[in-house]
Amino acid sequence: MDYIRDLKKRIARIGFGRKNQADLLTPEHRTVHEAVDALANGRVFIRTEEVIDTRSGAIYYHETLCKLQDAQGRDLKTFQTLMRLQSWGLHQEVGLILVDKACAEGLASGKRIGVNIGPQTIQSANSRYLLESLLDQWIGAGLSPRNIVLEIVESAPFEITPARKRWLDKLRAKGIAIGLDDFGAGYHTMHHLRALPLDFIKLDGHIIRQVLDGKAPDWLDEALAICARRNITVIGEHTDTPAEALSLHKLGIYHVQSRNLSHTDFTGTNTP
Repeated sequence: MDYIRDLKKRIARIGFGRKNQADLLTPEHRTVHEAVDALANGRVFIRTEEVIDTRSGAIYYHETLCKLQDAQGRDLKTFQTLMRLQSWGLHQEVGLILVDKACAEGLASGKRIGVNIGPQTIQSANSRYLLESLLDQWIGAGLSPRNIVLEIVESAPFEITPARKRWLDKLRAKGIAIGLDDFGAGYHTMHHLRALPLDFIKLDGHIIRQVLDGKAPDWLDEALAICARRNITVIGEHTDTPAEALSLHKLGIYHVQSRNLSHTDFTGTNTP
């Protein structure tokens, strides 16, 4: 499957894919044009950020973060650009390209790699089929399914149907981990926690800041109890210091994601 080819076709149908039109576009069109050009020409770069078990210092997995560059090598505002692409209906093509990049990184590095998937992927039977086919191709190429972690972003509401749950169960049966990203900041958070087959949730950074400031939201105790009962790992995002990471142990939160803690030795400094 040629995902770049499909992406180019979609752009061409919208009518602003040709490079000689770039100077005629609105700023919004130009943003999309530059992003498509970066994706089509391989100017997508991956870095990873560690999710750490703060009882042992072991790495739970590496989340992939992507960067796009224009033809002059200048960084694009990746998050805003990707959101704009998705708002133009290009979520399927963009998502597949980024998953493909993440899997390539996982196979090359041997790391357990996490990558975001949007709610549009969950909702569309065709998108689910294409994503599963892509993952199967990488597994066939030697990538262990246990080194694949999919983070569902709650950026839009989506209904949990039996077919969608069966699909997630099927991926988990292969060894692929499934989690909810930015938990507490999106749509239908508690409903998704109760209904979806999950391996982990990642508490959004602003929720962690509230917890550390002694202002935890009312629903958090219930969410943590559900996670404990269902053996769902809880991860705290944007935890900046070892002291902050260890203070989360009081709530049973033993995993954090932070660019500042990647070389911290947690052994012997905390209690499980």
